[in-house]
Amino acid sequence: MRTIMLTCLLFCLYGSATGQISKQAVADSILADLKKTFAPDKRIAVWDVQTSVSGKTLAVSGVTDQPEAKGALLQRLQQADIMAQTNLQILPDTALGAYIFGIVKVSVANIRSEPKHSAELATQALLGAPIKVLRQQGDWYQIQTPDRYIGWLENGAFARKTEAEMQRWRQSERLIFLGDHALCYAGPEQSVPLSDLSTGAIVEWNAASGRIVFPDGRTAVLPAGAWLPLENWKHRTVSNMDSVLTTAARFSGRPYLWGGTSGKGLDCSGFTKTVYFLLGHIIPRDASQQVFAGEPVVWTSDFSNLLPGDFLFFGNFRPDGSRRISHVGIYTGKGRFIHSGSDNGSIQEQSLRPGDADFQEHRLKSLMDVRRLQSGSSEVQPVRNSGWYFQSF
Repeated sequence: MRTIMLTCLLFCLYGSATGQISKQAVADSILADLKKTFAPDKRIAVWDVQTSVSGKTLAVSGVTDQPEAKGALLQRLQQADIMAQTNLQILPDTALGAYIFGIVKVSVANIRSEPKHSAELATQALLGAPIKVLRQQGDWYQIQTPDRYIGWLENGAFARKTEAEMQRWRQSERLIFLGDHALCYAGPEQSVPLSDLSTGAIVEWNAASGRIVFPDGRTAVLPAGAWLPLENWKHRTVSNMDSVLTTAARFSGRPYLWGGTSGKGLDCSGFTKTVYFLLGHIIPRDASQQVFAGEPVVWTSDFSNLLPGDFLFFGNFRPDGSRRISHVGIYTGKGRFIHSGSDNGSIQEQSLRPGDADFQEHRLKSLMDVRRLQSGSSEVQPVRNSGWYFQSF
């Protein structure tokens, strides 16, 4: 009798454990589906959600910046008849209080892939760039930039802001610096620079005092150089490709920098993104994202269908047959293009035509796509329509 009871007990325990494991597998499948729906690209969406089993309890926990995902998760679990403890935190973290925005206060802010200085340089943001703050980890904050890129920024690189403070900033008189480089001084007799500026920096302008205002409240004398009121900047266009080529050419000779988006150093997509930003437009950050922007262009071996200003995308095929886009440049005409390549070490104009002195055979062989990015086309957003710079979210 004792043996029979023990056998029954073990069977019940085994059946219970097996059931929980089966439910966890179903829950994991649901999470994978939701990730594909709400956060397919981890560069622009947070989805750090997992399941766990403790005894008879199945738990789903984690964080996401996609509010709709929580409701979808609960609905899918209910449809699957799965009872689970659900603790899904929606970002921004409530621990941040009202300070869920910020403005970059250094000339170039390095945004890392993880909350540490030794992590990969994911991207950069320029002085005056507005950001969303998602959560804090020690001295680091997970943030999102206007091109929706998500990364980690150290606390000394930006000034935290409330929605009310951001709204005041969006309505303030501001200037964008279009020169190459400048130093800011607190006063005309001051010998120690207050900050440096790179092209694309945005500052407030206090007409009454005749001074520029930094995001953290510091003020300085307006440096000499090319400045444009943001009211004028927001009306710039990329429909005329001459402006794209002229802007791109001014970066010739600048060094290649993985993750770079400033005049101090740029990677391939950081270069194309920065060109469009100076012309008042926001496009996706990476080449593998930019390849879905604009309109497709059918191209032939003689490039006769291409127009100056078209984006050229390079890459290869993965073992499963899918495309891997790894590089981007801007077509300048006559089989030539300008790009920032690690093999060049700097931004250069080169040729795709065999026989030319600067012919790039490996680029011609890896050319995979051509897109035409103009104002109003897909993923080419004029800043005047952006809640980041001119409207409330």
